[in-house]
Amino acid sequence: MLTKSLIRCLLTSICFSIGLIMASGENHFPELSVNGRSAYIIPEAAAASEMARMFGLSSNPKITGYWTPTAKEIEAADQAIYAFIHKATSNGAIAFPDVVKNPEKFVPDAVAKGTYEISRIDKNIKSYRVQFVGLIWNGKKQLFANYFVWSDWLKKIDPAKILIVVNDGGYHYWQIQYNGESASCENLQINGPWASDH
Repeated sequence: MLTKSLIRCLLTSICFSIGLIMASGENHFPELSVNGRSAYIIPEAAAASEMARMFGLSSNPKITGYWTPTAKEIEAADQAIYAFIHKATSNGAIAFPDVVKNPEKFVPDAVAKGTYEISRIDKNIKSYRVQFVGLIWNGKKQLFANYFVWSDWLKKIDPAKILIVVNDGGYHYWQIQYNGESASCENLQINGPWASDH
């Protein structure tokens, strides 16, 4: 009899296989070292199709366009995101305003559980690679950052060719948006069922 964990692993492998088949061999996202981690810039020309295929965001009315960030912009974003994550380890409410406003839509103690996940991210912050997409979000330029821990079973996927998306995986996979104009972070999403809707 298959366990839930085994079924989840099988489904994740299938999703990866589909992603690899659908990935365009023509993509090549520039790779650089940012604050000691490998970072990839998704250019404007590839951003819309990658976000739509992997995250289903093509119809999000808040996104009205894309742009290509510079190395300087993603370095500043990465530093600000790290500072935000570190601060949120002692005040998880700043990372989850929707949970604070509407706690009934989330699992009990969702902020506490989310704060625990953030503390695990903070402890492993140097283990992540990241992909950056420039978004026009509600009329403002933002950076969408997709963080993931590199592991042996990910090696068949080239992060310079496809956005890395994993269902579940907890703190190993998380996304956040950064607004350079206000130097603020929002929409932190950490994989896993810890804050699922009822």
